[in-house]
Amino acid sequence: MKIIPVRVNAYEFRDFIQEECRFAATRNNDEEIYKRIFDKAQDLRLPLDKKNIHMERTTHEMIISAKYEQTIDLKFTKYVYKFDHEERAPLF
Repeated sequence: MKIIPVRVNAYEFRDFIQEECRFAATRNNDEEIYKRIFDKAQDLRLPLDKKNIHMERTTHEMIISAKYEQTIDLKFTKYVYKFDHEERAPLF
């Protein structure tokens, strides 16, 4: 039961990254996108450091990646959930 909320938050965060990446062509300010992603991670209480968010805007695409690990105490053992996601979207 302790793993489910962690996975739900991870899926919601992944969806948010996908959305930000898809709409990056309409936003010219990469710092704003970076801040929105970090704020969403904070809202979901994810253990994401700013240094683990990477963004790259090329002439043809936007690439956003995020990486974190979250330890879940299951009384008898500890499970480390690893989140490592990269999203790419074309720029028009």
